[in-house]
Amino acid sequence: MCDSTTGNCVRLDLCAAISCPMGSACDLKTGNCISYSARSSRVPCDGVRCPQNYQCEASTGLCVRQKLAKSANKINDCPANSHYTNCGSPCPYTCNNVYPSCSNRKCAKTCQCNDGFVQVSVTNSTCVPAKKCANLNVDCKCL
Repeated sequence: MCDSTTGNCVRLDLCAAISCPMGSACDLKTGNCISYSARSSRVPCDGVRCPQNYQCEASTGLCVRQKLAKSANKINDCPANSHYTNCGSPCPYTCNNVYPSCSNRKCAKTCQCNDGFVQVSVTNSTCVPAKKCANLNVDCKCL
């Protein structure tokens, strides 16, 4: 799961309910918030779990987008609050794009956010509750 404050990925277990202040991150082994300077002596990717299509960058400990995989093929490949589908939208709803439009209307094998959830962005496949996106607090548009 990605910590929206720091951009770091954290495990869902110990750090799931922890919100650390700016300049610190949740220690995955203890569940305590520690400053980045204290973390620098540790292996940056130790215990980091990144969302689908992201990998931990060894030098920073941050999750960065991998080269796009050909397609997800297992339900376990999908991030939390999403599911795998053989025919999903190639243009998912995101916090930044409430009304996506595609020139390519063909479906795609993909992970798709569950009902009530949207992707954070096109480059971040983490699914968050739609009500947490500031851009989604707009009137609905009927098609």
